[in-house]
Amino acid sequence: INNQTGATATYAASAEDGTFGMFVFAGNKPNTAMFTGKVAMTPQGFIPTNESMETDVPGVYAIGDLRVKDLRQIVTAVADGAVAATKAQQFVTSEKERLGIPVTHKEVLTAKEEEEPMEASNQAATPAAKISTTSTVHTGEWFPKEMKEQLQGIFTKLTKSVTLVNFISETNIKTMEMASFLTEFATLSDKILVENKQFGSDLVFEEEVALTRLPSAVLLNEQKKYTGIKFSGIPSGHELNSLVLAIYNVASEGQPLTKEWIGKINSLPKTKIEICVSLTCHFCPDVVAACQRIASINSKVEAEMIDTALFPELKKEKKIMSVPAMIINGEKIVFGAKKMEEILKEIEV
Repeated sequence: INNQTGATATYAASAEDGTFGMFVFAGNKPNTAMFTGKVAMTPQGFIPTNESMETDVPGVYAIGDLRVKDLRQIVTAVADGAVAATKAQQFVTSEKERLGIPVTHKEVLTAKEEEEPMEASNQAATPAAKISTTSTVHTGEWFPKEMKEQLQGIFTKLTKSVTLVNFISETNIKTMEMASFLTEFATLSDKILVENKQFGSDLVFEEEVALTRLPSAVLLNEQKKYTGIKFSGIPSGHELNSLVLAIYNVASEGQPLTKEWIGKINSLPKTKIEICVSLTCHFCPDVVAACQRIASINSKVEAEMIDTALFPELKKEKKIMSVPAMIINGEKIVFGAKKMEEILKEIEV
C-alpha cells in the first residue's frame, strides 16, 4: 500500500530463487529538537560529528541515525556507540586528572572456585576473579567492601609471601595512583607486601626487572626474585583478574597444569611477551593470565601487561589497532584472544 496515494500492488516472490526480502525503515526524520541551540545541527536536524563522534561541544558525543552519515543501519549505529563510549571515557578521565578529581572505578568482584584440574586450554579454572561492571564511585578506596571480602576468601589459599614493587615518580600521577591501589590491595592478605621505590633510586634493580615505562609494578616471589610478571598500568577493571591470578600462581601451588604442559613451558627459550590491553576488554585478562602463568613457571619468560591507553606511542609504533595484542620479543605481534596452547605455539615458532 502506498500510504500517500492509496494505491496497492502485489509482488509474487519466487520460491526457487529465494531473492525476496524487505528492509524496514523506522523513519528518516531525526528526533533532535530537544538539542536545538545546544549543539550544531544541519537544517534537516542531523548532528555533525567527527570520526570520534564528537560534536562541536567538548565532551558531548552523538551516535546513530541522528548523525550526519552516509549509511544509517544498526551495524553503523553500534559502531558509533563503541567509538563514543571509548572516547567519552578518555575525556572524563583526562578532565578528572586535570582537575584533581578522584577517578571513578567500576569493579565488582564475583569469585568462582573450581576444584577440577585446569586444562591447558581453559584459563578460567581455579580460583578465578571475574569482574562485572557495576558502577562504584571511588571515594578514597579502590575496592568496595563486598569485593574485599571475596578477595580475602581467595587469598586464604596463599601459602607464600609475594612482594609488589611499584616505581614512583612525582612527575607521573599514575605512579601515585598505582601506589594507592597496591597499598589498599595489600591489606587483603598478610602474604601480600608492597614496596614503593623512587624511580631512578636503584638503577641496578630497574635494569634487573627491565623497567622501560611508568607506571609499572613488578611481582617478586618469596625469595624476592623477579618473577617476570609486570603490570605497566593499574590492573583495575577487568585486569584485576590478572593481578589476582598472578598473586595466586606465585604465592601458592597455582593453577593446576599437567606435567606435560609444565614440561612444554619449561622448555621455552628466553622470551619477552608484552600484552597490550584495555581495562574494559573482556578477553584481555585471559591472555594476560595465561602469559603470566607461563612466566610464573619459566624464569626465562617475562609477561608484561600494558594498558595501551597510557602508552599511545607504543600503539602507534607497533600499529596496535585492537586488543588483546601480544608483542613477542619486540617484533612478532599476535592479535586476539588466545589460549595457552596457542600462546605456546606462537612462542615456539
